[in-house]
Amino acid sequence: MNIQEKILTFLTQGNPEKVAELLDGLSIPRQNQEFEKALDLRNITEESKKRLFEQVLKRSRPNPEETNTSIAREEQMKQAKEEWKYKYHNRNLSIADLKSPPDDLYMERDRYIDDLLSSKMLSPTEVKMYVDQHLLDPDRAKSYLLSIKRTPEEIRAILKIANEEVTFPATWFSEKVSLKAGINDLLVIGNATAGKTSFLASFMNFMQNKKPNFELLNPRSYGHRYGSVLIKAAGDGKCFGGTVKYRAINMLSLMNPQKRYFPCNIVDLPGEAFTSTFSQSGMKMPPNFESVFLAYNNDLPYQNPKVLLFTIAVDQPEINISEKYNTVDEDGNNVTKTTSYSVDVDTFYQSFLTLLHEKGIMHHVVGIGIIATKWDKSQEFGYFDKSQFIKKVCSSMNEQILSWQDKFYKKLKYETFTYSIGAVDEELKSYNHDPQGADDLYDWLIHNPRVLKELNPKGYHQVMSNGKY
Repeated sequence: MNIQEKILTFLTQGNPEKVAELLDGLSIPRQNQEFEKALDLRNITEESKKRLFEQVLKRSRPNPEETNTSIAREEQMKQAKEEWKYKYHNRNLSIADLKSPPDDLYMERDRYIDDLLSSKMLSPTEVKMYVDQHLLDPDRAKSYLLSIKRTPEEIRAILKIANEEVTFPATWFSEKVSLKAGINDLLVIGNATAGKTSFLASFMNFMQNKKPNFELLNPRSYGHRYGSVLIKAAGDGKCFGGTVKYRAINMLSLMNPQKRYFPCNIVDLPGEAFTSTFSQSGMKMPPNFESVFLAYNNDLPYQNPKVLLFTIAVDQPEINISEKYNTVDEDGNNVTKTTSYSVDVDTFYQSFLTLLHEKGIMHHVVGIGIIATKWDKSQEFGYFDKSQFIKKVCSSMNEQILSWQDKFYKKLKYETFTYSIGAVDEELKSYNHDPQGADDLYDWLIHNPRVLKELNPKGYHQVMSNGKY
């Protein structure tokens, strides 16, 4: 009688203990498929096999299909592990291999990446892929890229690390600003997101570096600090957060080409001030506007000659305005609500110019420049030259200024410009500073036709020594 027949006989007789003794004497393993293979149980019925497992091994017999699947899975894992090791030793692991190594090979995975970095085998593109797949942390990736002679700007572009926007302490700005009397007021006008502050930073950087005759005065003032940060940020290709709402800041400055003196109050006003002015009824102006355009506690314009630079972005033919207002709800409660609407640029700035005209401020305006900002995007929005832009976006404003030149303000100088700080990567909030249009604006201000008021050396020193700034 062979083993199978003996097992079947013992089980039929209800003697599982005899089966156990037999198995122990033969030293046969009792682990699932190994057990079946050792006993060659193919000739025993499924019912007998089931009884054998339940009575002798004290557990259910594995489902044959599941057993076969488990065997196949173990074989696959073993094969995958061998393939992974082969690629590891041949330095041929893909990102997918590194992303999901066999369970007990994570240390080898990390060692593999360490070796790639130390031997400088990764390209910048591969580094970016490793970071995206969380195989490399960004700080380690930056260090590696620096080690292979990549600049910080290149690293930001490779890793798609966005620059932090430059922001400023609210304490630097005032609801009312003081202007130095007897010099030029250069006022940069534009709604929020028109690129007004970016333009101003770029233009001052251009004057300081390309036309090295520009300086900020009064080093202890907030205006000097603000201007210094703007100039550096433009050179670094950084973007700006919004200017502090409903406040303003003045940068006392001097353009001094060939020892000629063009002192200026350069004033940056937040875009919200202009939208607030548009929404005001009648002749009202917000406090920061009054401090710039009207004398303190006096409804009369400052006597300084003023140059208005309107910044209008090529990608924003409309201006969105949100206003809060107080009302009473249906239950009689006082509530504050917000209304939002859009207005085209033409209507918006015509309204502003009309306010200046009716306030008598236009008599002190010596120059108006309309600047189409973000001009690197012009063709994307269908503008191929500035005349086309003016005609489509602000034709009524343009006609109004030309009409006023003829009727009221014959000495008023007026010109249109295009300006680009360089193509901005919106995702990275970064650009390579390459100002286009700065030369034309600079020449218009101090050469041809020379819009800014020039002081002789004696007059300049006298004006600057009088009064407080």
